[in-house]
Amino acid sequence: MQPFFFGATGRQLYGAWHPAQGQRRHLGVLLLASYGQETSRAYRLLRVLAERLAMQGVDVMRFDWSGSGDSAGADEDASLRAWREDAALAHAELMARAQPGHVIWVGVRLGATVALQAGPALTRELVLLDPVLDGAALMRTWHHAHLTNLGERFPPANVLQAALLQAVPDPLVGEVMGFGLSPTFAAELQALHPADLPLPPGCHADVLTHGETAGLAPWLAAQPAGAVSHQSLPQSLPWAAMDGSGTPLVPAAVLRALLDRCLA
Repeated sequence: MQPFFFGATGRQLYGAWHPAQGQRRHLGVLLLASYGQETSRAYRLLRVLAERLAMQGVDVMRFDWSGSGDSAGADEDASLRAWREDAALAHAELMARAQPGHVIWVGVRLGATVALQAGPALTRELVLLDPVLDGAALMRTWHHAHLTNLGERFPPANVLQAALLQAVPDPLVGEVMGFGLSPTFAAELQALHPADLPLPPGCHADVLTHGETAGLAPWLAAQPAGAVSHQSLPQSLPWAAMDGSGTPLVPAAVLRALLDRCLA
């Protein structure tokens, strides 16, 4: 793995390059992470996925969104608009480094959302793990998880717990489970609707989900015939948890499904 920075001075993004090993497939894979605790939950999965794909002759690139990880900016700088620009920059970087015959974008949660928004202009193959299709539903899930995590950190009768719980806005803004959430980002998410994420003709998406995914049924029904393959997984990752202990860091079924889709 080769760490590096790319992009404009003052807004550089951190990247991790996993060059193809052995016989190259002339295939590039761009991995798109999510936000906040979801990124923490998926970090090891995406790293192992990148390593396994590279061992199979695939050039793989991971990167941190602007305002996250080791990239420039703060949590509050994050937005779907900025991330669409980041994804296009990362795609161009991958193309310059590997000159692959074709590229697959693999998005996790909000990374899958960005893949749907920005990917079809640059690639025709998407792999989406537990995509966020309904932003208002995501914000409700985050609100519940935020309150739950706050409640678990103080005894029920603690005055500080009551004050903290009362101060949490609904919809969330300012913070979600330890990560900054700007009003701009919160508004983008609150407005996100399945109808806003159409697949254009000629683009194909492999969608992998576990459990109930808000907005999935109407989104699937609205896509062109043959444009989407959907697989239900027996397990996934605890996306709304602040502590992933007690759950697999790299669920075997999820890793195998992602590898199969990328190498098909």
